[in-house]
Amino acid sequence: MTMLTAVSDGKPVGYALVHRRRGSKVAHLASIAVGPDMAGHGVGSELLRRVETDAARRGAACVRLEVRSDNSVARHLYELAGYHVIATLDDYYEDGTSAIRYEKLLATRRGRRERKPETPHLTA
Repeated sequence: MTMLTAVSDGKPVGYALVHRRRGSKVAHLASIAVGPDMAGHGVGSELLRRVETDAARRGAACVRLEVRSDNSVARHLYELAGYHVIATLDDYYEDGTSAIRYEKLLATRRGRRERKPETPHLTA
């Protein structure tokens, strides 16, 4: 588990919590938040960039996360940062709201992105 903290004027203004299982190439962004006074000032974008850098340094090939389907601000942040929707999880949250699962492939040590496995095509 890794926790990154954003600090301004000596006070915490945001954080990101990342989990990666031993032997897994997937870093899971479990939580990211920015205080309301710092929203819109690039703190979330910088935390996300540092999550990716740290995950790649530790050997992860990608970062995955889930976000509420009705959280348009967070979804916009992830999409601008290059994350792609890989699944929708119905009834994910206690109130019945679905989640959107995002993933971003990270640069490898050679500077290339990992190849994403092809999605199987299903037919009826």
